[in-house]
Amino acid sequence: MRCTAQKPKDQVAGCVDAEIAKLPWLPYYAYTWGGQSQCEDLASIFISITFDILALVCHAIGTIYLARRKGEPPPSFSFVSMWGMVLTGFCKPIAEGFLLNAMSPAPGFSMGPYLLPFLRPTGFALAAFISGVWGSRGWGLMYLFMDGVVTMLTFFAFNLRIDIWKGPAVVPSLGSIVTAGSLPPPQLPTVYGGLFVATLPGALFVAAYFLAGLWPTMVLVGCCTKTWSLVKLGFAIWLTWVCFFLMIFTSPFLAIWEMVWKKCSSKEKRFGRFPAVGWYAKWFRSSEHPRLRLVGVYGYLLWVSLQFAVFVGRWMVLANLLPLAGDAWCPGLLRDIEAGSALSTIFLVAGLLGLKSLNLTL
Repeated sequence: MRCTAQKPKDQVAGCVDAEIAKLPWLPYYAYTWGGQSQCEDLASIFISITFDILALVCHAIGTIYLARRKGEPPPSFSFVSMWGMVLTGFCKPIAEGFLLNAMSPAPGFSMGPYLLPFLRPTGFALAAFISGVWGSRGWGLMYLFMDGVVTMLTFFAFNLRIDIWKGPAVVPSLGSIVTAGSLPPPQLPTVYGGLFVATLPGALFVAAYFLAGLWPTMVLVGCCTKTWSLVKLGFAIWLTWVCFFLMIFTSPFLAIWEMVWKKCSSKEKRFGRFPAVGWYAKWFRSSEHPRLRLVGVYGYLLWVSLQFAVFVGRWMVLANLLPLAGDAWCPGLLRDIEAGSALSTIFLVAGLLGLKSLNLTL
């Protein structure tokens, strides 16, 4: 369909043959056409990604700077800022996928346009590193948590196997068996190698989620063997996950409460009227305790390192896959979508920093 609409009659056959040659090795989610007569330059994608990264880095630096200018300790958590990270890290890729899918002339719904936006490199890992070094680890965990959730989703979406290194023929998300007449380009190992690096850390979050579901077994075994420390650990895991899900469902109301409370309360009673954030902040500032230091410092550095690896893997995928796809990746209004993507992140970060300067957020 795209070749018929974009090419002269004498070039349609060649265009079709070129696209057919890509079918064995080009992922299905790299085929997108917005119905336009000419494909747009891919440079707008990488420019938009760069602005997104810089915006998140500016959010981390700006938040630390505003706190120090006011003589306040580094912020450790904010429900308002957490929702900002959810909007830019989770909601924005879904919106981009919706626009790409809506502009496609093909009827029906396709998962392809929704997958690549979740492989866009983000500045969450860099912002978390800056927060951990010059701010607080609690604040940096907001960035890491959002990036970790996206990593876990991509792990499920791409359904990777451990034997990915053997070639694209054994990876369902990278095409079917390679035929002799359509050999993959030499850059393809970099693509699925980057995909492996960008999504495999999500398996750690999946494992942690399922291990947390073993708390009834831990309690039962502890009661039968009279190992009360195991019983306490099981109940502690259960309570942690209950509080975690309660925080997710109540966070919009807590964000509103935070803005009202922050405006009305005095600096001296900052942690006295907001116990959830106050406890969280004090926990991350109690790094003198050996166990807290072990979990807080080294666990944080490990998580930052994992997300940096994810960041590199995403660049490996997009920087090689999109040029290989060529005109097969031909979304409509690409410049407008990417400009809107970059501007939405910039305006969101500016809004969060504005709320911070007006003393409306932690």
